[in-house]
Amino acid sequence: MNKLNLHRETYLIDKLLYIDGTSGSGKSLVNSILSSFEDVELPIWDSHYEHLSFLYENNLIDKQAALSLIINFAENRLYDSVLGRHTNFRYLDGSSVFHNSEPLKNILKIFKRDSDNLSEDIKKNKKILSLGSHHLTSFPSLVSEAFKDKLRIIEIIRHPAYLIFFWIERDWANRMGKDPKDFTLWVKKNENYFPWFVKDHEEEYLKMNKVEKIIFSLFWIFEMREENIKKNFNILKNNLLTIPFEGLCLDPIPYLKKIEIFLEKKPKKNINKFLKKEKIPRKIYLNDILNEEKKIYEMKIDYKAKEIFKELCLKYEVSKIYEKE
Repeated sequence: MNKLNLHRETYLIDKLLYIDGTSGSGKSLVNSILSSFEDVELPIWDSHYEHLSFLYENNLIDKQAALSLIINFAENRLYDSVLGRHTNFRYLDGSSVFHNSEPLKNILKIFKRDSDNLSEDIKKNKKILSLGSHHLTSFPSLVSEAFKDKLRIIEIIRHPAYLIFFWIERDWANRMGKDPKDFTLWVKKNENYFPWFVKDHEEEYLKMNKVEKIIFSLFWIFEMREENIKKNFNILKNNLLTIPFEGLCLDPIPYLKKIEIFLEKKPKKNINKFLKKEKIPRKIYLNDILNEEKKIYEMKIDYKAKEIFKELCLKYEVSKIYEKE
């Protein structure tokens, strides 16, 4: 039997935007802000793109099949989004239609009729599909190859001390690889299950306490990110925009300008009102973060974990983006 040659071109997609960042980085806030830019569709959380990218990065799926699937997923999702299909009406979700800058406009989409002309309308209006992801920059090869110059990734980063406390609060170290509500990809080794980023570190991970697991998890994710961004630098040098959450909160204007240039879309007239609703700008003090750092150093973690945490903090360059008291 001849092998199928699956293929799909990006016909509808003008730009595909991923809002990427680990759990607790502040993506929900940025998602809401991005809805205040012209032609950016209501943000959608869909793990299929990220999971498919992980499989591709680890040679677990045929290249042409992966490319065809991810392009088809995106084209289908954009078409559905314009028609209001799969709209999130859960009020408590950050990606809900109610936390968008134009909730009524997005609610009325569900009454829009499908038509033979809709595809051309989408192409003409250059609608941007907006998708939320957690660690796409740790395996960006598939989206880089599939969408090339049409790809846009806005990556949200946040101080490691905050991320660690967020993961502790959510009990991720004990839940990932065990909790049915954890939808990350799991790796199985010797009857134990681990989240994907523990790959090749399973034995040492089992010996760690909760906080050590979190520190090393964030470090391994960051290592993969650095390695794979370098590997795809020809595409990502122009198609990846990294925004520090704290910097955005303190002084949003420079970052809004960067987003405008990056997306080639202007902010809507109501953006200032929307920023005020989200309490942006807001004060964040360096001393508060230094106190959080101190609490982590005082925890019962081994010397190596403290050194890894120190490295994560240094790379974040906290002193450049926080407001001093």
